[in-house]
Amino acid sequence: MKYLENFNNYNDPLGKLPVDEQVKNWIQYLDDNYPISIFRNMKTIQVSGKTQYLSEPLLVKSRLVDKLFLDIKYDADENSSVVHEPSLRKAIKTWIDKNSIPFDVDFAITKIKEHFTTDQLLEMLDKEKLEWDDNYSDRSNSEAEDAIITYLIDWYSKKYPSSYKESDENVFREAIKKTFDFLNY
Repeated sequence: MKYLENFNNYNDPLGKLPVDEQVKNWIQYLDDNYPISIFRNMKTIQVSGKTQYLSEPLLVKSRLVDKLFLDIKYDADENSSVVHEPSLRKAIKTWIDKNSIPFDVDFAITKIKEHFTTDQLLEMLDKEKLEWDDNYSDRSNSEAEDAIITYLIDWYSKKYPSSYKESDENVFREAIKKTFDFLNY
């Protein structure tokens, strides 16, 4: 139970609260120092030389918070740095949550379809083709189609930032091409 309690709500015995600016800095530190890999369709990181999964049940995630905390705390102690524990623990939990949400390509396509009609996308494509060349259809390198796909991915990633990561781009691109065949080049 202790792990679940710590994972959901860190309670410092001295009543210290997380500092938002420090939390942001720690999240950036985690992004920089714990690169995410894919192993058998699961996201993993290396902590103290051991592979840890980011998409496990809550209890395992709470243990991962402790493992990351101790790993970072050890490095800080080696460098004679002070770590504000509530800020670091909140940052770790936020970072794990951000990176453990799997990308749901069906949800993404549904949201694009809800926001953009086929006619709108065709109109965007026609305008984009004019930007590239008057004889686009004769010498097409699919720049216009790629620009529209990139626009859709950017729109979705801004609208739903927690559910999309750059590592999902290839899967997302293929799903867009399959769904909107006029963008399939």
